[in-house]
Amino acid sequence: MSIHSALALLVLAVTVAGCSGSATSDDSRGAASSSAVISSPAVQAESPSAAGTASAVPESPLAVTPTPEETQVVPMTTEEAAAYYLSLVCKTNRWFMGVINIFEDSGYSRLLSPREREKIRQAAVVHREAARALDSPPQPWPESVAKPVASITATFLADMSALNYLARAKSSSGTMRGWVRYLDSPKNKAETVRLRLGLPAASEKNNGCPKKP
Repeated sequence: MSIHSALALLVLAVTVAGCSGSATSDDSRGAASSSAVISSPAVQAESPSAAGTASAVPESPLAVTPTPEETQVVPMTTEEAAAYYLSLVCKTNRWFMGVINIFEDSGYSRLLSPREREKIRQAAVVHREAARALDSPPQPWPESVAKPVASITATFLADMSALNYLARAKSSSGTMRGWVRYLDSPKNKAETVRLRLGLPAASEKNNGCPKKP
């Protein structure tokens, strides 16, 4: 074999070896690429499942606080107001007459007896209870009598104060002041209320109250 033939065979062997290495490397890259391509759908296939699981969890509803319904306050009818008014003022009227009887028996200046003082203290309690009931009826008063009823409430409180003062008086001058305070309390608004509620006047028989059974 000549030198030229030997060199030619050597170049051919190197070239073949180089092609074989490239093919192997390319095949490896192709396999890896192919493996990556094959594995991607598997990964992607898990995503819809996870999404489905997430969407299957129901959202918690927001708590809604119900709005309470407003209760409409209805005033008393004229008939209801008339009956309620009489149930209170007729009682105070009876005690008023009892106090006047004590006044007529004792006069302005005589000191009251223990029995008379106790009756007057009881009359003060009756006036306080009547004032509270007038001021806080079970339903509002009709608008036509709301203001005069408030005036009568104030009068009952003034009467209560005068009666308590009178029951504690320990001198002739104190007794006289107590009687003046009590007898001077304005009582004219009662007729206004009676008129607007269709009731008899306080100046009529039995002070405009039903006869006590």
